[in-house]
Amino acid sequence: MAPEPSAHAPDAADPEGLRVENEILRRRLAAAEALAAERAARIEDLLAALTGLPHAWERWREEAAVSEGSGAGESFAEPPTPAPSPPMGPPIPEEATRLWIETRRLRDRLELEHFAREVEALRMRRARKRRKARS
Repeated sequence: MAPEPSAHAPDAADPEGLRVENEILRRRLAAAEALAAERAARIEDLLAALTGLPHAWERWREEAAVSEGSGAGESFAEPPTPAPSPPMGPPIPEEATRLWIETRRLRDRLELEHFAREVEALRMRRARKRRKARS
């Protein structure tokens, strides 16, 4: 968790206290902006992946149809008609579900590692600030 600014504002006669408070707030803002940028990039990646799902689904259905032998013995004079897009709400193949869960777990683990590093950095800053205040 980010270090909290003091509950009461530093005295206006204490410019050093105001500078410290201002620096803390600037660091918190920078950290929040960096986190927001990372999340925006992650959302863009996920949206790109989601737009590719219908194409992957169609390709999987075509491969399944060919592997079942539906294309054997057909003339190549006309291109085969592509399989229609699946209607909304069909059961999702188990492999896709498994991959989605694995992706979610990896993303959560990465996010936890990121937050753990961030918390450790904040703890170190707080400890430095306390040592500095004692001096």
